[in-house]
Amino acid sequence: VADKYGRKPVTMWGSVGLIISNILTSMVKNADQFYFFRFMNGFLVNFIMVAAYTLCMETIGSRYRAWMTSWFCGAFGCGIMLLSGFASYIKTWRELQFWICLLGLPTVIGWSIQTESYKWLISKNRLDEAKAVATHIMKKNNPKSKITKEKIELLNQAIEQKNLEKGDDQNQKSANI
Repeated sequence: VADKYGRKPVTMWGSVGLIISNILTSMVKNADQFYFFRFMNGFLVNFIMVAAYTLCMETIGSRYRAWMTSWFCGAFGCGIMLLSGFASYIKTWRELQFWICLLGLPTVIGWSIQTESYKWLISKNRLDEAKAVATHIMKKNNPKSKITKEKIELLNQAIEQKNLEKGDDQNQKSANI
């Protein structure tokens, strides 16, 4: 799904879906509803994690990928420890389930400032958007980076080639008419 629609929208809408599913889980009336919404919670967590991990790895420079992978995986352990702490203070599972969903709100807010993966944009031939994202990343990280400038120059060449191909296609269409 993230390969078709993009890493950012899949992660964001999956997070919104997970928050809603967690709220609904806290309000179930019978075991069948509970099983359904717990299944949805598990499905959405995996849905989000694959897209979010891919987005991180495509956005983070190769120098920081190993560190980011450790952090990404370590967040699960921290979450389990936090859940134990919350459970010792919140006595009913319904309240605990509701408060868990609130922990997802910073994720949704954080994704509002996250850019789409420029590598995904390139794979979808959305070169102008990819150039804008790469330029934004370069300005934030290191404007003097030789590697980033080379990538942007390659994107410029690809955009020029795409425009030339469009021009050839339009000329062929008009010749056929």
